[in-house]
Amino acid sequence: MADFAKTVALLNRIFALEQFSLANYLMDAHPWVHRGDERLVEVVRAIARDQQEYAEQVGRWIVEHEASLAPACYPMRYTAFNDVSIEFLMDRLVEEQRHIVEELERLVPELQGTGEPYELAQQILGSEKAHLENLQEALAAAEAA
Repeated sequence: MADFAKTVALLNRIFALEQFSLANYLMDAHPWVHRGDERLVEVVRAIARDQQEYAEQVGRWIVEHEASLAPACYPMRYTAFNDVSIEFLMDRLVEEQRHIVEELERLVPELQGTGEPYELAQQILGSEKAHLENLQEALAAAEAA
């Protein structure tokens, strides 16, 4: 069995990635939406919804195992994205989503042998890869329109 403290540290990193993503930030920042960009907003909302659900699952596991959630917050750079259009943000969303996938690809193998945390992390990675693909498709469709 992997070291419990290391498992919690890795899960806290996954929690922060999911809870404090750019997609989640934009649910509160309310970017400007041009007519025709509704599909982009739908994709971002779906990502944020899934990330919130996974953050809740990870957080619940940590707390149920009598560990603590590490303090975390949105990156300060996100404040530069207030009052801009969703179209403007799409390249940044793809970039941030790619970063999440890369980080999870690094973290998930470190959880091997931990049982439920490893399985949950694998699910999250699969979901984030699908979201990256959806973002790229939505961006391509928006650029083609």
